[in-house]
Amino acid sequence: PFSYTPGTPTSFVIPAAGRPQEKAAMFAAIGEYLSGLKAEGGTALYDATLVAVRNMAAERDKNPENAYSVVVFTDGKRTQGIEMDAFIQGYNELFAGQKATKKIPVFLVLYAEGEAGALQKIADLSGGKVFDARNQPLNVVFKDIRSYQ
Repeated sequence: PFSYTPGTPTSFVIPAAGRPQEKAAMFAAIGEYLSGLKAEGGTALYDATLVAVRNMAAERDKNPENAYSVVVFTDGKRTQGIEMDAFIQGYNELFAGQKATKKIPVFLVLYAEGEAGALQKIADLSGGKVFDARNQPLNVVFKDIRSYQ
């Protein structure tokens, strides 16, 4: 949620296809977790995104056979925390000397009037994409995101 600083990362592993009960239980656990989040302060958008990318890179190093990405739901506004230049520098440092295929893509879901141009910079840098959830249902957005992995 909106916050002046990123929270502690929480991981959820979605079971593979063919395990519908386990998958449903995981989605229920995710929903329960999300319902407990409380917004406070401003929006440290770039800080939170960089923390998420670092977390996924660390997970990928432990389990390189899996697909990893970061999905950010945002209005596109950063009100606190690092600026775009610092995000770009941090992202580039994290993946310095690695092939583009080793980068963690960031998929940004715009759900309100915001700064889509800044989001596009993150998508371009990471090999991700910006999705406009103002004009299409979230299930369509998630299907599109899934097709990139």
